[in-house]
Amino acid sequence: MVGLTRGAWWAAVGTLAYTFLVFPVIVAVRAVIAPRPYRSGSREPTVSLVIAARNEAAGIRAKLANLDQLDYPEDRLEVILASDGSEDDTERWVADHPGRRIRLLQLPHEGKAAALNAAVREARGEILVFSDANSLYAPDA
Repeated sequence: MVGLTRGAWWAAVGTLAYTFLVFPVIVAVRAVIAPRPYRSGSREPTVSLVIAARNEAAGIRAKLANLDQLDYPEDRLEVILASDGSEDDTERWVADHPGRRIRLLQLPHEGKAAALNAAVREARGEILVFSDANSLYAPDA
């Protein structure tokens, strides 16, 4: 039993020594021997903003105006609005909106999850952002 306890103690000491002494030395030596280049500066990935909406005519104009105020390059931002069988003027307001290019998916009513899945299949951005039709963003979001 004493041998087992002593072995566990040395294993713990060895683990701590490796974690706090050996590994940092390995990392420092590797950084000197084979440094990895890095790029600095801003990178603006393509973003797909996905919105599922059903009967949101009352607030969709505010959302569309908010999207026009976003401070992100127009050619890097894709907005996909999936209308989940809207029975009001939601689709008309989106189709008639003169601002930022918004792709409207007119879908039969199958629920929010189905609308989001359909929009994601259409998305081309490197990053997906999900939004509700009544959520507004700061211009620098």
